[in-house]
Formats: sequence, C-alpha cells, structure tokens
Amino acid sequence: MDDITTDATNKKSDALHYIFAVVLGIGAGIVDIRLSDLLVTAVFVMIATMMLGLLRPARAWRWMVIVAACVPMVQLAAHFALQEKFYSSHIYLAFSGFLTGTAGAYAGAFARMGIDLLMLPEKPDVTKKA
Repeated sequence: MDDITTDATNKKSDALHYIFAVVLGIGAGIVDIRLSDLLVTAVFVMIATMMLGLLRPARAWRWMVIVAACVPMVQLAAHFALQEKFYSSHIYLAFSGFLTGTAGAYAGAFARMGIDLLMLPEKPDVTKKA
C-alpha cells in the first residue's frame, strides 16, 4: 500500500519539476533569441539540466529533452509571432543544446549520486558475529 501512495506523491512532485523544466527551456529560448549567442544558450541549457538532474536524478535524459527541445520551439514561435529572422546555421546550432543538455543532466545526476553516497549514515556491519 505504501508503494502506491509513494508513486502518486512522486508523480505529483514530478509535475512541478516538469513545469520548472519547461520554464527553464523557454528561458533558454528567450536567451537565444535576445542575445543571439549560441554559447550562452548552450551554457544556460547545461546549467538548467544540471540543476534538474541534481534535483531528480532518475531518468536524467528527460530534462535534456524538455529543456533543449524548447529552444528550437521558441525560435519557431518567434519566427511566426514576432517575424524574427534567423540564419539557417543558427537554427541548426540550436539543436546543440541537446549535447550540452545531456552533459548537464548526467553531471547533475552523478553529483547527486556522489552526495547521496557521502551523506548516507554508516550502515551497521551485519557480517560480524557477536
């Protein structure tokens, strides 16, 4: 019975993380449009996915997909809604966020694993006989 309530609680708390990931992805897209600097955008995506990977390390690839996919979608929305013009190379390089997002998400997940290993209380040694 505890497993069912735990799963429901995890899904509810994951929903907030998904919303946070979309907000960070839209922010990365806005940074890309306003600054037109792909390096800044890539670093923003990496930091955002690293933070999300640190918060929720299970299936870290999902943060990369959400955050990095928002950048081309925001470019597309800006093209149609704001009549922004982009060079084709800028559009192609917007997908480089998937590479930096992967590095960030798994770096955050591995950092969380290291923190968990360092912060765990010592387990009693049950192999010793009294």
